[in-house]
Amino acid sequence: MGKKKGTILMVTGLLLIAAALFLTLFNIYDSKRAGQEAEQVVGQIIGKIEQAQQEKQEQSEAGVDVTPDYELDSAIEMPSVKVGEFRYIGLLEIPALNRQLPIMAECTDRGLRKAPCCYTGSVYEDSMVIAGHNYLSHFAGLRGLPLGSEVYFTDMEGNRYALEISDLRYKKHADQTTLQSCDAALTLFIKNVYAFEYLIVFCDIPN
Repeated sequence: MGKKKGTILMVTGLLLIAAALFLTLFNIYDSKRAGQEAEQVVGQIIGKIEQAQQEKQEQSEAGVDVTPDYELDSAIEMPSVKVGEFRYIGLLEIPALNRQLPIMAECTDRGLRKAPCCYTGSVYEDSMVIAGHNYLSHFAGLRGLPLGSEVYFTDMEGNRYALEISDLRYKKHADQTTLQSCDAALTLFIKNVYAFEYLIVFCDIPN
């Protein structure tokens, strides 16, 4: 009886190890896939931003007032462009991680597997919250960045906003109250599926 019990425990242990190995390999594959897809979108978004900047320059040279619309009304909706089946509102840069990421206009579980997304708010009103996965090619590495690390966001009209990390917090929940607790100009958050907690990164405009 004891021998049979030992065999069952050994088989159970081997199955658990195999499951853990499978999960690890799948996560590595999924992270690589997400990085490749985001990289393809980044190239297209940069091209569209450069086109918008060129058009603005030509208008300015022609004497047209090119004051950004958000300076006249910060409540306007952020412009977006469609790339593939999703719409994007701009580009997020994290120099310390050598990372450029496209930002989707809307959050869906399916979309998050491709790129980070705007969860709520607007960069024009200093209230944007961006959700992302802990992929190696997405938001992984944020937890290791020191306060003061630079973060940039560029909208689809070429307006670029410089920010810096002002605080990092770990929370069991990422509800609206928690995400806006620092009244930050930009908030990034990711869920750590292994620790069952959220990393929330608050970014503000440098003084």
